[in-house]
Amino acid sequence: MIKTLVTSLLLAASFSASAAANNYEDSTLNNTFDSAVNLNPFFGKGFSADIGDSAGNNTSGSAPWVSVNGRGNGAIDYFKFTTNAAGRVIVDIDYATYPNPNGFDSFLTLYNSSFVKLASNDDHYAAAGAGGTYDYGYSNYHSLDSFLQLEDLAAGTYYVGVSQCCSNITPIPIQNGIKYTMQLQAQVAPVPEPETYALMGMGLVGLLAARRSKAQKA
Repeated sequence: MIKTLVTSLLLAASFSASAAANNYEDSTLNNTFDSAVNLNPFFGKGFSADIGDSAGNNTSGSAPWVSVNGRGNGAIDYFKFTTNAAGRVIVDIDYATYPNPNGFDSFLTLYNSSFVKLASNDDHYAAAGAGGTYDYGYSNYHSLDSFLQLEDLAAGTYYVGVSQCCSNITPIPIQNGIKYTMQLQAQVAPVPEPETYALMGMGLVGLLAARRSKAQKA
């Protein structure tokens, strides 16, 4: 029984190590709300130069975040996440334009759990999001990467739609071969680190061993 428990805990720790790596490789056809990828298992903590607010301040240490490596497949990409407390939500497209040879002019939309649009954005200031955005040096925004920052959003489930510019009414699918990075930061309970599972495992194994030894002596 102890051997089985140890094996289970090691598997859990292994899953945690991969899920809490702050990174998700988009490889599924998540082109509807129903097929939206749940990003909650991939949130984690740690420093990233590309996580920041609308003023360009680095916020990677203030709340859990996940970095999504997106791939265009002729559809709109949908992702979902569930927050456990009210707070700020930041969604930021990075590395979607120069020098990315497979980039595009992005468009972001945030929806609530009833699929009602809360906010959308096409272009934003290059400084927003701290890093990962190229400054073209023209227009009022200087960047083609999209950015959203909403304050005091209630706890609940939300959806992010990544599409191609530009339509506020009907999102435009992302062409095949497009590559981009989406940063998402929100009040999400991160997956426990492997060390946490290891400590829990050692404690449980020790307890079971002590009980077994006591039973044998009785």
